[in-house]
Amino acid sequence: MKKIILSVLVLFSFQIGNSQVINEPANWPNANWTTSGTYNADGLLADPTSADSFTFDDDAAGSTSDDDIASESPVIDLSAAAAASENLILISGDFTHRDIGGSLSVDYWDYDAGAWVALIELETTGASTADYQNCTNQVYFESGLDINLFPVLLST
Repeated sequence: MKKIILSVLVLFSFQIGNSQVINEPANWPNANWTTSGTYNADGLLADPTSADSFTFDDDAAGSTSDDDIASESPVIDLSAAAAASENLILISGDFTHRDIGGSLSVDYWDYDAGAWVALIELETTGASTADYQNCTNQVYFESGLDINLFPVLLST
Protein backbone atom coordinates (compact mmCIF):
# COMPACT_ATOMS: atom_id res chain seq x y z
CA MET A 1 0.00 0.00 0.00
CA LYS A 2 2.83 2.41 0.87
CA LYS A 3 4.45 1.78 -2.53
CA ILE A 4 1.22 2.67 -4.33
CA ILE A 5 0.78 5.92 -2.37
CA LEU A 6 4.44 6.81 -2.92
CA SER A 7 4.12 6.09 -6.64
CA VAL A 8 1.04 8.29 -6.91
CA LEU A 9 2.77 11.12 -5.01
CA VAL A 10 5.87 10.86 -7.19
CA LEU A 11 3.74 10.86 -10.34
CA PHE A 12 1.73 13.86 -9.08
CA SER A 13 4.87 15.85 -8.23
CA PHE A 14 6.33 14.98 -11.66
CA GLN A 15 3.20 16.38 -13.36
CA ILE A 16 3.41 19.60 -11.32
CA GLY A 17 7.10 20.00 -12.15
CA ASN A 18 6.48 19.84 -15.91
CA SER A 19 4.00 22.64 -16.36
CA GLN A 20 4.16 24.88 -19.40
CA VAL A 21 5.47 28.40 -18.84
CA ILE A 22 3.73 30.04 -21.82
CA ASN A 23 0.12 29.38 -22.78
CA GLU A 24 -1.17 31.82 -25.42
CA PRO A 25 -4.65 30.85 -26.63
CA ALA A 26 -6.02 32.75 -29.63
CA ASN A 27 -9.03 34.01 -27.63
CA TRP A 28 -10.95 35.00 -30.78
CA PRO A 29 -12.35 37.57 -31.19
CA ASN A 30 -9.11 39.29 -30.29
CA ALA A 31 -8.32 42.85 -31.40
CA ASN A 32 -4.59 42.12 -30.95
CA TRP A 33 -4.60 39.88 -34.05
CA THR A 34 -4.06 41.41 -37.52
CA THR A 35 -5.72 40.37 -40.75
CA SER A 36 -3.85 41.61 -43.81
CA GLY A 37 -2.90 40.84 -47.38
CA THR A 38 -4.22 41.45 -50.86
CA TYR A 39 -7.77 40.16 -51.05
CA ASN A 40 -11.33 41.05 -51.95
CA ALA A 41 -13.05 42.09 -48.72
CA ASP A 42 -16.31 40.45 -49.89
CA GLY A 43 -14.66 37.07 -49.27
CA LEU A 44 -13.72 37.75 -45.64
CA LEU A 45 -16.74 36.34 -43.84
CA ALA A 46 -15.20 36.14 -40.35
CA ASP A 47 -12.17 38.11 -39.16
CA PRO A 48 -10.66 36.87 -35.86
CA THR A 49 -10.16 40.48 -34.74
CA SER A 50 -13.96 40.80 -34.45
CA ALA A 51 -15.35 37.24 -34.78
CA ASP A 52 -14.72 33.89 -33.09
CA SER A 53 -13.28 32.35 -36.28
CA PHE A 54 -11.34 33.08 -39.46
CA THR A 55 -13.43 32.42 -42.57
CA PHE A 56 -12.55 33.41 -46.12
CA ASP A 57 -14.79 32.37 -49.02
CA ASP A 58 -13.03 32.50 -52.38
CA ASP A 59 -16.36 32.16 -54.19
CA ALA A 60 -17.72 35.26 -52.44
CA ALA A 61 -14.55 37.13 -53.47
CA GLY A 62 -15.32 36.42 -57.13
CA SER A 63 -13.80 34.12 -59.72
CA THR A 64 -11.34 36.76 -60.98
CA SER A 65 -10.06 37.64 -57.50
CA ASP A 66 -6.48 36.54 -56.69
CA ASP A 67 -6.38 36.52 -52.90
CA ASP A 68 -3.50 36.31 -50.46
CA ILE A 69 -4.75 36.73 -46.91
CA ALA A 70 -3.15 36.19 -43.52
CA SER A 71 -4.35 36.40 -39.96
CA GLU A 72 -1.45 36.99 -37.58
CA SER A 73 -1.24 36.67 -33.81
CA PRO A 74 0.41 39.33 -31.71
CA VAL A 75 4.11 38.90 -31.00
CA ILE A 76 4.66 36.27 -28.33
CA ASP A 77 7.79 36.69 -26.22
CA LEU A 78 9.38 33.24 -25.81
CA SER A 79 12.10 34.39 -23.39
CA ALA A 80 10.27 33.00 -20.34
CA ALA A 81 9.90 29.60 -22.03
CA ALA A 82 13.60 29.53 -22.97
CA ALA A 83 14.61 30.54 -19.43
CA ALA A 84 12.56 27.61 -18.09
CA SER A 85 14.41 25.23 -20.48
CA GLU A 86 11.37 24.64 -22.63
CA ASN A 87 12.37 23.86 -26.18
CA LEU A 88 9.15 22.87 -27.93
CA ILE A 89 6.14 25.13 -28.46
CA LEU A 90 2.97 23.20 -29.29
CA ILE A 91 0.57 24.82 -31.77
CA SER A 92 -2.86 23.25 -32.25
CA GLY A 93 -6.36 23.99 -33.47
CA ASP A 94 -9.21 22.92 -35.73
CA PHE A 95 -9.66 23.85 -39.39
CA THR A 96 -11.82 23.29 -42.42
CA HIS A 97 -10.34 23.95 -45.84
CA ARG A 98 -12.21 23.25 -49.03
CA ASP A 99 -9.33 23.05 -51.47
CA ILE A 100 -10.03 24.77 -54.76
CA GLY A 101 -6.43 25.42 -55.69
CA GLY A 102 -5.24 27.47 -52.72
CA SER A 103 -3.27 26.58 -49.61
CA LEU A 104 -3.72 26.90 -45.89
CA SER A 105 -0.70 26.86 -43.61
CA VAL A 106 0.56 27.75 -40.14
CA ASP A 107 3.73 29.84 -40.40
CA TYR A 108 6.01 31.66 -38.01
CA TRP A 109 8.04 34.82 -38.60
CA ASP A 110 11.82 34.34 -38.58
CA TYR A 111 12.94 37.77 -37.41
CA ASP A 112 16.63 37.20 -38.30
CA ALA A 113 15.87 36.02 -41.85
CA GLY A 114 13.03 38.52 -42.29
CA ALA A 115 10.76 35.84 -43.74
CA TRP A 116 7.79 33.62 -42.98
CA VAL A 117 8.62 29.95 -42.44
CA ALA A 118 5.92 27.34 -43.04
CA LEU A 119 5.50 25.14 -39.99
CA ILE A 120 2.68 22.97 -41.28
CA GLU A 121 0.69 22.85 -44.51
CA LEU A 122 -2.92 22.01 -43.66
CA GLU A 123 -4.66 19.73 -46.14
CA THR A 124 -7.98 17.99 -46.16
CA THR A 125 -7.78 14.25 -46.60
CA GLY A 126 -9.88 13.08 -49.51
CA ALA A 127 -12.37 15.05 -51.54
CA SER A 128 -14.89 16.96 -49.48
CA THR A 129 -18.24 17.92 -50.95
CA ALA A 130 -19.44 19.44 -47.68
CA ASP A 131 -19.70 23.21 -47.53
CA TYR A 132 -16.93 24.49 -45.27
CA GLN A 133 -19.17 27.21 -43.81
CA ASN A 134 -21.10 24.79 -41.62
CA CYS A 135 -17.86 23.71 -39.84
CA THR A 136 -19.08 20.11 -39.50
CA ASN A 137 -15.97 18.63 -41.10
CA GLN A 138 -13.29 20.29 -38.98
CA VAL A 139 -9.93 18.55 -38.72
CA TYR A 140 -7.65 18.81 -35.69
CA PHE A 141 -4.01 19.78 -36.27
CA GLU A 142 -1.04 19.88 -33.97
CA SER A 143 2.56 20.82 -34.64
CA GLY A 144 5.62 21.50 -32.55
CA LEU A 145 7.99 24.41 -33.03
CA ASP A 146 11.51 23.71 -31.76
CA ILE A 147 12.74 26.97 -30.20
CA ASN A 148 15.93 25.44 -28.87
CA LEU A 149 18.04 26.83 -31.72
CA PHE A 150 16.54 30.32 -31.96
CA PRO A 151 19.58 32.65 -31.62
CA VAL A 152 17.78 35.43 -29.77
CA LEU A 153 16.57 33.01 -27.12
CA LEU A 154 20.00 31.47 -26.67
CA SER A 155 21.53 34.82 -25.82
CA THR A 156 19.03 35.66 -23.06
